[in-house]
Amino acid sequence: MNNKEKLRNVGLRPTKQRMIIADLLLNGHNRHFTAENLQSEINLSGNKMSIATVYNCLNKFKKFNLIKQVQPYKDKPVVENNTKFQQHYLNEKT
Repeated sequence: MNNKEKLRNVGLRPTKQRMIIADLLLNGHNRHFTAENLQSEINLSGNKMSIATVYNCLNKFKKFNLIKQVQPYKDKPVVENNTKFQQHYLNEKT
């Protein structure tokens, strides 16, 4: 199933911005990231997206269970694209 179908299957319209993010996150590779990390990756790829748009897309993806928030880190939410249950640990020293 391609990413456009994945978005439609959960009830999200596949806008240009959502597709850019879906192509980065829904590719089968598990990862943890912040919205700022993702925005940098998007901008480095030649696409431009404001941080507000990144947050809006991530909030929609979270609402439709495509991603989940793990835990805040330095006042920024850390998000992951693996929505299956798993333990997370944070070493505050490192």
